[in-house]
Amino acid sequence: MEVSVKISKKGQITLPKRVREALGVKAGEKLVIKEEEGKVLIEKAPSSPFDEFYGYLNLEGVTTDEIMKEIRGER
Repeated sequence: MEVSVKISKKGQITLPKRVREALGVKAGEKLVIKEEEGKVLIEKAPSSPFDEFYGYLNLEGVTTDEIMKEIRGER
């Protein structure tokens, strides 16, 4: 598949819908961009087994010291 895209003033491009569908990517997912011999290769980033847990723990306002005390069983 070959498509033409335009680079914005900010250096951004929009991946056409058929390219996103072919890669199986959705908004918010990560891609890997490689430059090889003057060519650009865009691939879907490998997923981490931890991705599904991102944001699971709400530690806002909790200090590192408080976390360590909890882990050690100190209260």
